[in-house]
Amino acid sequence: MLTKAQQAYIDDVFARAGKPTAVLQLQIDEIRATKTEDELTKLFLRDAEVVRPTIEAELLCAVMAAKKAELNPSMIGELEKTTATKQSVVETPIFSSTTRQFRIIHIDDEECLLKLIGRVIRANQAFKGVTVQTFQNRDEALRELLQNAPDLLITDLRSDNVPGRTEHFGMSGFELLSLLAQRDVKYPILVFSGSLSQKDHESYARQCAGHNLKVSFLQKPATPEQLYSELCKHLGPDNNCIIGKMN
Repeated sequence: MLTKAQQAYIDDVFARAGKPTAVLQLQIDEIRATKTEDELTKLFLRDAEVVRPTIEAELLCAVMAAKKAELNPSMIGELEKTTATKQSVVETPIFSSTTRQFRIIHIDDEECLLKLIGRVIRANQAFKGVTVQTFQNRDEALRELLQNAPDLLITDLRSDNVPGRTEHFGMSGFELLSLLAQRDVKYPILVFSGSLSQKDHESYARQCAGHNLKVSFLQKPATPEQLYSELCKHLGPDNNCIIGKMN
């Protein structure tokens, strides 16, 4: 059961979005029809890189957060987080672990995707001790990267490809790669972006990264198994990687 404030937030998003298009209504119905959190995750990953107006993206995130709270009442706070000020967030591990505590910095302009990927990562037994620190703004992320190197950086490339968006998310992913190459950082980087489907984007990103950065590429949308494979590649076999095994 949602709180009055949470229901009011959803009602407000629907009011601002207006009557959903047939396609958007179909996506809303699909979300509401899911029976498990795993189904919800796969549905979100499938549509993560669909370019849509900001208000439609906010609406889908709100519906998904409400469904998440319905499937798992202990996670009802997730809906409240969708209305929080957009800033860097440290998502703490949901399991304790005696193994090394890996730290990932994940940069993406979509707040909903940042939260989802954090949950997907820690749903795999191999990454139960991972801490995921998230940023929507790459300028802010760079300041953190220069102070505290992570075990892995995950970043998208662009923030200027969503119609109607007015927020500023700092430098592009291409610029970030160039700056990190200049500093010859040693931690691995996973470029996780839907822009990789566009002509020459991956080759330009490789050019920005140069020859010294350890970089791999994964196009959105991706399955959890594809993401786990990349994490295993970068965090190493000593982390006892189990591809696709989820709690």
